[in-house]
Amino acid sequence: MTQKADLHPKPNVPFRWYRSQLVLVLAAFGLVVLVILPSVLVLLDVAKIHLFVLLALGQLLLMSGLLSLIVGKLRSEVRSARGKADERTAMLKACQKEYHILFESSPAMVWFKDGHNRILRCNEKAANSSGMAAREMEGHLTSEFHPVEAERYYADDLEVMRSKEPRLGIVEPLTTKTGLTLWVQTDKIPYVNDAGEVDGIVVFSTDVTPLKLAEEENATLLRREQEARKEAEAANRLKDEFLMTLSHELRTPLTPILGWIHRLRIGGLSTEEAQHALATIERNAEAQRHLVDDLLDVSRIISGKMALALSLVPINAMLRSGLESFRPAAEAKGVSLALVSDLPEEASIFIDRERFGQVIWNLLANGVKFTQLNGSVVVTPHLEGSRFRLDVADTGIGIPSDVLPHVFERFRQGDASLTRPYMGLGLGLAIVRHLVELHGGSVWAESPGRGKGATFTVELPQRGSK
Repeated sequence: MTQKADLHPKPNVPFRWYRSQLVLVLAAFGLVVLVILPSVLVLLDVAKIHLFVLLALGQLLLMSGLLSLIVGKLRSEVRSARGKADERTAMLKACQKEYHILFESSPAMVWFKDGHNRILRCNEKAANSSGMAAREMEGHLTSEFHPVEAERYYADDLEVMRSKEPRLGIVEPLTTKTGLTLWVQTDKIPYVNDAGEVDGIVVFSTDVTPLKLAEEENATLLRREQEARKEAEAANRLKDEFLMTLSHELRTPLTPILGWIHRLRIGGLSTEEAQHALATIERNAEAQRHLVDDLLDVSRIISGKMALALSLVPINAMLRSGLESFRPAAEAKGVSLALVSDLPEEASIFIDRERFGQVIWNLLANGVKFTQLNGSVVVTPHLEGSRFRLDVADTGIGIPSDVLPHVFERFRQGDASLTRPYMGLGLGLAIVRHLVELHGGSVWAESPGRGKGATFTVELPQRGSK
């Protein structure tokens, strides 16, 4: 037999509702027994003992109802407080979980330190910078893990805790326990308790080593670019100065040549004057030939087309020959030339006779050019084991310290103005350097300073010299 569905189902009423209704009934019944029933019994002249019993019963019922109300209210408050506590506990656990996630997954190295530089907590990223686990660092001093910067770090920490002001964006080195140096950007924030006192400091450090290295590389590239620009500007300036000097040096001997040719063409010169004209033309033509030879030599050197023909050459005889060929020009200026040699006459070295003769000529020309009247140029050879050294010392105007490193550069002159007292293209010493280097040797200059003369030294390696 099928049951009919209940068209009016009873609502699902909680037990607390029934209990509250029962408490109300008890309280109402107690009020009736305590207030109304005694009055009825008095009218009916019921015995006093019965009246007292009824009053006591009414009070008991009333108190029972009130007590039930109070207990119910207290239970409700306890349940509410417990619910709020549970909710706060859940929120606290969620916050702790979020804090742990943020603390450990932070891209920064994080340290919590007390006022004595002791590590209270740190994340694993911070611990990894020292090659340790976080639990192994907690309770230890920072100096145990970063001894190089510990003192400076602690001084900064004390200043932050003293001022109670954070310091942000500090870029500083961090040396790990393995000796590796990182660059970090650090933020230091003091944490203050409820009493307003600083308990310690929180340190956030982010590894910016790649950025720092990139900055340094950019700075290096910028510095090199600036230096290259300065060198290019200097080279352009030297080129311009050289072209002006070249045009001046080529034009200077042409003036007397053309002048004397014109005089010779129109005639009227005596024999002595004609001889003087020819000598002047020859001397100035020779000067132009030297200029052209120097330019051609520089071109060969730059293009790498200059070759050496080495042979065993007696050095004393070669030096005497060079001095004698230059002596007329030196005596015309009032400068004495001298060879001071303690080498035996048969001493010989492997050189290219023509090119090394050019080295001697240019060094003598440089010494005579910058030596005043009654000065001297002294040439001294030395042969020590497998090394040959030649010193050419003069008593001339000397070389300023700022010019000394550049005397062997092409087109470089101490005074490049057209009004300078010493003529020349500034190629002679550059050619000397290149020819000496072709021989596998080196050349350098020394000078005590302006007005104190200079010494040029050539040193060549020798194999089989005698």
